[in-house]
Amino acid sequence: MKLIKTLTMLFSISLFTNIYATAETYESRYTSLKAKDCITIREGHESIVQECPSFSGYRLHASEFDLRQSLTLLKGGHEYPLEFWDTVSPAFSTLGSKAEWRFIEETDKPRAIALIVRLNVVTGEEANKTKSWLVVSKITDKNICVVGKIPPQTDGSQNQKARDLADAAEAMPCL
Repeated sequence: MKLIKTLTMLFSISLFTNIYATAETYESRYTSLKAKDCITIREGHESIVQECPSFSGYRLHASEFDLRQSLTLLKGGHEYPLEFWDTVSPAFSTLGSKAEWRFIEETDKPRAIALIVRLNVVTGEEANKTKSWLVVSKITDKNICVVGKIPPQTDGSQNQKARDLADAAEAMPCL
């Protein structure tokens, strides 16, 4: 009887270890969205496009038009505009200072799966009244798009909720 219990326990531990070892581990890497760290590539009367530091073979363009900011990811000759003025809010907005890239390490090479950025949206007549959203975009071989936006949380869980959403983003529809 002891032998059966011992073998069952060892089998359970082995099974758990194999499941744990094959589970995907999501990690984060941060890049700057600060104007001083980006290069201006196009500037117009009410608009500007800057190329910012990026990750995992993507290029990242931060754009502003009519006091609204958004991002576009570029890879392999394709552009993926995230158009925060349509997917998050049409109100005046500013990007946060950094982008969080969620990724999985695959054979010593990171594969980006999602992007999280802060978007501060003006909520009233005064520009100093804002709501700070965390915008989550999925990154797949076929599509890059906004899948969710996390409002401020009174319990301080906004960042964790954004990461949880990012880690599940691949199966989510675009907004």
